[in-house]
Amino acid sequence: KRADAFCASLEEGGWKFTPPGGSCFIWARPPVNCGSLEAVYFMLENANILAAPGSGFGKFGEGYVRFSITETEEKLKEVLRRMKKLDWRLKRRLAPF
Repeated sequence: KRADAFCASLEEGGWKFTPPGGSCFIWARPPVNCGSLEAVYFMLENANILAAPGSGFGKFGEGYVRFSITETEEKLKEVLRRMKKLDWRLKRRLAPF
């Protein structure tokens, strides 16, 4: 149930991903073309959302953000509410790291 709701919201926001199946992690590409660290910093600075940059898991993780869906439904709903408010168009104007 948590994964379905999280995935539906990511899809609505333009994220690209494969549904996690039985995993508690969702690996997703941000709605704009940017590095994984850039995406994670953008979410942290603009919405107080902490996720793992895919680059921390090796070269094939670059460009992805890893979300953990092990939190309570209430916390995940709050994260999704904050994510919906992010304006990724602003990300394009920021200098790359």
